[in-house]
This record gives sequence, structure tokens and C-alpha cells, in this order.
Amino acid sequence: MGEPSAPGGCDADTGHFGMGPSAKRVDGLIVGIAPVRAPYARAVTTDTTTSRRARASTSKASEPASEPRVDARLVETLVETILERINSGEIPIGAWLRQERLAQDLGVSRMPVREALRQLQARGIVEIIANRGARVRLPSALEVIEVYSLRGVLESHAGAAAAQLISTEQLKRLRGAIDTFKKIIADLESQKRSAATTTRVRWLDAYRIFHSVIIQASGNDTLADVLTGLDNLLPTAVTWAGLGVADVRRLKRSLAEHEQILDAISAGDSERTRRLFITHNEDNSALMVRALDQLVSRAEANAAGH
Repeated sequence: MGEPSAPGGCDADTGHFGMGPSAKRVDGLIVGIAPVRAPYARAVTTDTTTSRRARASTSKASEPASEPRVDARLVETLVETILERINSGEIPIGAWLRQERLAQDLGVSRMPVREALRQLQARGIVEIIANRGARVRLPSALEVIEVYSLRGVLESHAGAAAAQLISTEQLKRLRGAIDTFKKIIADLESQKRSAATTTRVRWLDAYRIFHSVIIQASGNDTLADVLTGLDNLLPTAVTWAGLGVADVRRLKRSLAEHEQILDAISAGDSERTRRLFITHNEDNSALMVRALDQLVSRAEANAAGH
């Protein structure tokens, strides 16, 4: 074995540490070895610290600058405005939503429009495609089936509760919605010129009143919030297509279903109300799935035209 390079140092030949002046043997074991720092330890520590600082500096430099804060109330207003245009059909299913054009139309900068589109994407109404932009999204057949299946369960629960809790005033509002349905159908059958242009708005308003009154009568506010979220997944422009765009036969069928629900609630029959809501949503689901092929063709045409 070679000589240690220094007391307590490392042997040049074997790489073992020497005993050093304070070390001694006890029953064949070496005790009291003075700690020896590897000659490269300080350099490694210094290099590692420097490397970490460099990486941190590089990371900060590569982080994008934070965007200026956007007025949350303005964004909320833009979301509702864009959603209303989609539901009314002014912005068709499949249409591209150009930020610059929307900002100009709405009289705002592009930044709140961008945030509004992100929120609509989170709701499932808009899809944002990399390097292309945002467009109004068409739900799949599976999504339609899932939404109406869940809606049937929730509305049947609300209807059963409403049959026991509904007030006289709320029943009056339900009958008013039924009367509106009947008036719309009568106008279409008489071929009034105004009927074709106002049917959609009038029918959907009456539809919303009918269903919202029943949810209110159930006394379950959480249920109302959940159903609103489901409605957002199927824009009105999509659900209206399921009714055949003012097809009188389909509107009459929908009227009959709503009259049956009203009769069951008026009679306080919770179980019948529950069954009718399940059937109503199953029928709507079937109508929507059949309408999807036509909607897909329209969406592709809208996308190609923008």
C-alpha cells in the first residue's frame, strides 16, 4: 500500500483514507477518523448553486408576461350576448367566431372577447382549434343522449316534488304556457305571415316558463343550477332543430306531452309526473339524434363558408 498523501488523507494508490494523527485501533477497528472533505465538494456545491440560479433566471425570462386584468362583468356580458346570438341562430352552428370581428361588432377590445370565448369553451358551447380559432360546437349523438337521460332523471324528481308543493299561482303560469303553445300552433295552421318569424321565440319562451316554474315549485335551487348547466351543453339552436323548425306535427306532440304533465301535477300525482318527464326527455333525445345529420351538414357548410 502506498503512503497516505497527508495525515488523514486519501492513499494515492488505493484510494483509502489514512488514520490521521488522532486515529487509533480498538479491537482491530479504526476509530477517531477525522472527517476528510473531498477536494471537489466545494466546487460541486458552487457549480450546482450557480446552475440553479441560471435555470431560475432562464425560467423567469421564458415565462410569458402576465396579461392585463379583464373586467369580469364585461366578460360575463359578452358571454351572454354571444350565447344569445348562438341560441337565436344569428350565429349558426359550426360558424367561426373571429375575435376581431366580434370585438368590432360589440364595441370592445379583443382581450375580453378572447376571455369570453374561453368561458364558452369551458361550457362546451364553443370549441377552440389550434391555429384556426373558435367556432360554435355541435354536440355528438352520444352527448345528446347523455344530456337528455340525465335531464329526464332530474326533471322527473323536480316534477314529483312539484306535484305536492306547487302553488295556485304557479299552476296558473303553467296553464298560460300551454295556452301560448296552442296559439302558436293555431297561427301556423292558419298560415299567418308573422307566425313563421315569431314561432321560435314564442315557443321557446313558453317552453322555458313551463319547465322553470316546475323547477321553482320543487323548491330545489341546486337542481335548477344543475339543469342550467345541462341546457348550456345543448344550445337552443340545436334543440329547436329537433322540433323540425316549426313542424306543426312535432309541435302538437310536444304540446300533448306538456298537457299530460300539467294534468298529473294538478292532480298531485307524483309518480305519473315522474314517468311523464322521463318519457318527454326520451322523445326529445330521439328527435335530436335524428336531426343531427342535418345539423352536421349545416355546420360543415357554415365552417367552409367562413
